[in-house]
Order: sequence, then structure tokens, then C-alpha cells
Amino acid sequence: MNSDDMRKPKVIDRITARAKRKGTNLKMRSDSWFRHREFYDSSGQPYHTFAFRAPQEISKAIDSVAEAPEKIFAVEFGPGRNTFIDRRPFKKRLFVDYSEQMLETLPFSLTGNGAALESAEKIHSDIRNVGKLGKRFGRFGLSVANEVLTHIPPEQRMFVVDSLAEKSDRIVITDRYGHIPGMAFMNVGNVGAEYVEHQAIAKRLVEKGFEVKVWLYPHGKNGSPESYFVISAKKSKAPRITETVEKTIRD
Repeated sequence: MNSDDMRKPKVIDRITARAKRKGTNLKMRSDSWFRHREFYDSSGQPYHTFAFRAPQEISKAIDSVAEAPEKIFAVEFGPGRNTFIDRRPFKKRLFVDYSEQMLETLPFSLTGNGAALESAEKIHSDIRNVGKLGKRFGRFGLSVANEVLTHIPPEQRMFVVDSLAEKSDRIVITDRYGHIPGMAFMNVGNVGAEYVEHQAIAKRLVEKGFEVKVWLYPHGKNGSPESYFVISAKKSKAPRITETVEKTIRD
């Protein structure tokens, strides 16, 4: 694979009803770089994310950029078991996940069984397909990605950030940026590389015309051995990093 292939992965499309009947998945790649897709399909979400530990912090970040949700088309990548855009009256909602099993176990219904969520759709796809999804659905008013970039190989992450910036007016990104010294979250053969460089993401979003705020939650202050960040960004005529705040989460 050459460098261009690594920056622009092959398109992964949604699973259609016909594909499900035939037992195929439109050649969905299982190359999450430290856990294959089949791991999540069989085990679900095997650990507590920051969305589980401190959902109020992500909610604050979303609310800080989505002042009028009823006018916004929101997309949530990798919603997992702790979703956010279903909690607000967005004009339209799209849920995108790499794991079909995770989509099937969303904590609400899109079909009318149970607590139905109106104006919503779910797609089996990959955050690296933001460009194709944008062509299909139009521009996203808000893109949310909670602990998704950590599943993307480091050399492809900025491609994802650029794609989000191109197709979105508002962005909220959450991920892990470090850990207690000597502790590794997963043994991927390149310990530490699963962590995401929040400074580089914030700087790139400013370059792409966004006003950015960064919240940091260091290990030992958030009830977890991991260190997390939350970035909120909104298109602005005066792009800049307005604030970087270090916070403590009480158990």
C-alpha cells in the first residue's frame, strides 16, 4: 500500500437490506488497527469509554456549539452504547458505526419498536468515508466522534480531521491522549500510538477556519488511568483556539 492509499482508504458503504439477506457486507474491511471489527461484533463495547464515565462533559461541548439543534443535521460516528445526538431535538440525525453489531444495539429504536427516534438513520460505515457520506446527505451541521480516532491508524487521522472540517460546520471530538506511566491500554505492538494528539487536531481545525475550545481531563483526575480530551469547534470568521481548560471529574 502506498502513502496515497493510506491517506485515502477505500470507500466502505452501508449494508443494504439485500446485502443482509445474502449474508454479505459490501466488503467491509476489518482493519481497525488495534482491534478487528469482528471483535466488536462479537463482544460489543468491551470497556468503559469517557462517554460512559463523564457524559455531562461531552454534552457541554455539544451544547456549546449547537445553540439551535432544531436547525442542525447532526451525525454521530461510533455512537456505541452512549449516544448523544438522540438526546437533543436535532432537525435530522445520522448514526455511523464500523460495527454492525453496535448499530443493532443502539439504546433506542429507529423502526418504531420501543422508544422510536424520529428523523434518524443509521449506516454501517467508517469515519474515513466522511466525504462520500457528505455527497449523499449534504453538509453536516454537527459531527460528533467519541473515541473514534483512536481506532484509525495514526497516519490517517489528519485525513479524517480534514474531511470532517470540509463537510461539517461544527465538530466535537473526544479521545484519549495519554495514560499513567507504565500502563498501556491495549497491546498493539506500538504502545502509546493509540493515543491521539489533541494539540495537532486543534491546530488543524483552526487552519480550516474553526474557533476551537479544548478541555483536558488528565489521568488521576477523571476516575480513570487514561487521560482524555474533548474538542469543540465551530466555523468562524475569526478562527483561533479560544481556551484550553484542565478539568477534574469527581467520582
